Amino acid sequence: MQQQRIHQKSLFKPAQYGNTFIVENLDSENYQEFVDLVAEEYHKNDPISLIVGATSFGYRECIESLKEFILSQNMGFIARCKTTGRLIGAITGEDYQAEYDFKKDKALQVYFRRLDEGKSILYSKGILKKEWKIVLITWGITRSTNMQQYIMTILSQNIMLKAKYYGFEYGVAEVNHFASYRLFLNNNYKILCSIDFHDKYEEIKDQLSQEQRDYIWQSGKSDYIFFCKLEPAIAKRYESLRAKL
Repeated sequence: MQQQRIHQKSLFKPAQYGNTFIVENLDSENYQEFVDLVAEEYHKNDPISLIVGATSFGYRECIESLKEFILSQNMGFIARCKTTGRLIGAITGEDYQAEYDFKKDKALQVYFRRLDEGKSILYSKGILKKEWKIVLITWGITRSTNMQQYIMTILSQNIMLKAKYYGFEYGVAEVNHFASYRLFLNNNYKILCSIDFHDKYEEIKDQLSQEQRDYIWQSGKSDYIFFCKLEPAIAKRYESLRAKL
């Protein structure tokens, strides 16, 4: 009855996908109701994630209210702007990765191993707080073609140049293939620069076969949050991929 009461009084309609709950229509005026909803209803110790459609102002209020609760309950919080759909920020409990069965997905296994290496470096440098974890959110890992990797490498190269301009040795970036590729300042989600994948795709799409276009389009819904080391290796990767085209 308590659960029904919460849903009846709430403006939110959480949708569950496995251990992920998606909540929409969060803003600065109703965020306290969301905090109450989470505290009362989603208090399990299982690793879960909350993907929230929020205004940036609403997100800032919510994350401050929920941070300690989220970490103590081994939960995740991923906020997206409700008008643009773009990611605003993320925080998760330490055991979030336990949700994934690496044996079933080699790509995830490789991805998370690299992600862990990047996080270890960032933690040791004091760039990220040890109790925080940036998480991968995806509707399906992209099995990239050479062309797709080529595009993403170009964007990576541009991001790295911008990051060096700002004086950073390491960066935290978020990618959506048809949104933007952004470099965040440490762990406060201040966007330093943004490069649009779609613009780059438009620039080179006439060079692509129809098969390549279709593949890129079909796999364009995967979101990535990852760590980048700012080093010449990215340029070597760029040259290697270009040679395969």
